Amino acid sequence: MLNKCRDFYRGNKRELERIEEFRQTYTPSKAIQWYTRDSFVYRLVNRAFRTEDMSLWYLFRFYCIDLSNELKNLQEQQNIAESFLVYRGQTHLPVNELTKIRNNIGGLISTNGFLSTSKLADVALSFVIGAENTEEFKVVLFEIEVDPFSRNNCVFADTQEYSEHGEHEVLFNIGSTFEIINVSIDEKASLFNDKNPLTRIRMRTTNKKTNESNKYFDPSKLRNANIEIYFGRLLISLNQYEKAESYFKMMLHILPKNHEDIASLYDHLGHLHLQTTNWSEAHNCLNFAQNIKQKSRPAIHPVFEITFNGLANYYKAIHNYTKALLYYEKALKCYGIHELSVSMTKLNQASIQILMKNYDIAFKLCREAFQILIKTQLSPELEMLQYKGIMGDYHLARRTYVKAIQYYKEAFDLSEKILLIGDLRRVHSALALIECYRSQGNIYDAKLICEQQIKIYGTNLTRDYSGIAYFKIKQAELDTGDENKNYLQLQLYEEALNILQKNTHLHHEKTAQCLTLIAHCHMKNGSEYESAVDRLKSAIYIQEKIYPRSHLLVKNTKKLIDQCNSVIYPIETNNRNLLI
Repeated sequence: MLNKCRDFYRGNKRELERIEEFRQTYTPSKAIQWYTRDSFVYRLVNRAFRTEDMSLWYLFRFYCIDLSNELKNLQEQQNIAESFLVYRGQTHLPVNELTKIRNNIGGLISTNGFLSTSKLADVALSFVIGAENTEEFKVVLFEIEVDPFSRNNCVFADTQEYSEHGEHEVLFNIGSTFEIINVSIDEKASLFNDKNPLTRIRMRTTNKKTNESNKYFDPSKLRNANIEIYFGRLLISLNQYEKAESYFKMMLHILPKNHEDIASLYDHLGHLHLQTTNWSEAHNCLNFAQNIKQKSRPAIHPVFEITFNGLANYYKAIHNYTKALLYYEKALKCYGIHELSVSMTKLNQASIQILMKNYDIAFKLCREAFQILIKTQLSPELEMLQYKGIMGDYHLARRTYVKAIQYYKEAFDLSEKILLIGDLRRVHSALALIECYRSQGNIYDAKLICEQQIKIYGTNLTRDYSGIAYFKIKQAELDTGDENKNYLQLQLYEEALNILQKNTHLHHEKTAQCLTLIAHCHMKNGSEYESAVDRLKSAIYIQEKIYPRSHLLVKNTKKLIDQCNSVIYPIETNNRNLLI
């Protein structure tokens, strides 16, 4: 780390002296002191999180763990009992970020870095003196109400004793969660004229959860964390899949071939590919992990837990349900006392049994999982979200629509409560409810929710957010009565594809599906078979990448291409058939 810092500050005598001081005097107990100093540590750590520079994250990984731990320790020592206000001035908040915040009043926001604030508004405002609003950036003042009882989900500490500048600093840990109260324009702010108003954003700390990233920032867990794996998991939790893939591959290149973490790195790469629907790559990585572990472990051992679960999820994804169930059973034998893992695996088994129409078995598995969840001392909100969704699937399959809608609504409401707006699990919860209404024949409510979700995501996120593509595809399925149905569907599919192709690394399967749906629209038009073939060739390129070559979807796409070619080149096709 220090060698890289020396390279970065080569020629800067003052910073090189500080780097040498750090080398000679640093201990974990001095992590806060070094962060509050105006030095290379503060600047490079902030740069790492601001730019999401993977190499800097890796370099400072040990220091960030130390800082997280020390903040938690200091918070416990201070034992603050009363609420108070802190402030943070920011000169360049992107307009699109401000729009997201403004349109998400009452929603949650979490930090992906350490957040420095002051108890004094004047100190915070001093950081924005002379700054001006532009079309791309706005000058803002964050005003945060700190509730000491939110410390379970928001680690913070008064670091005044470590500060050299008397700024009355309060430092928040990575992943701290805030609830947005309101956004207002403060035209009376003394530092600004009428043409350059200050935007004031009011928030408060909260015990509500945003997403899985918070659990990776729990200092009590970080003490025992595998540091080589930690930052890759962090990137995945922040939906930075490309960076996570690069990080894990970098670690595989850096570490010796016989390093004990190699198998775990392949495990995490496999699960990353599962999340991006690159099934074949997931299978390759998980097989590597399994083969490495089998050389030194018995066939059933806790170390196989993540591998077996990943392989089960892979086989479920490619519709090989028998093998999926086999690997879920193997995973169950590895868990020991991990109750939440057992409940999640039982829910995964239930979802497969529903697909196989073994409804009684599915219901029994769901009830067993539920009994585990209600007895646990933890707060298994994500697990309850999956339980409610699968119970919705069960009742939908049994056509007990009232019950299905009840469970899907509960899952949808819970997803909005505990997940960030950009989390695809929120999208899938909404899509499940929409599909239930459609199956019931209630097209009106299905369309209404679909349109509402497109508006919400289009307002709060960018127009290229991939979740919008999912809703546009569903919207096309709902447009069944219009005389221009095929044209409208084609338009929606093309809009969805345009979004997905900007996020192809995240949605291989959905992109291939969308291309196939577009091809079907061209075929229905009766004179656009060449356009259909172009789309189908793009689809099969993705399918052959993510599925086994013998997969039914690959075969079906090839048949569609042959069908189109038989119309485009009827004589050649007939001659070829005669030769056969």
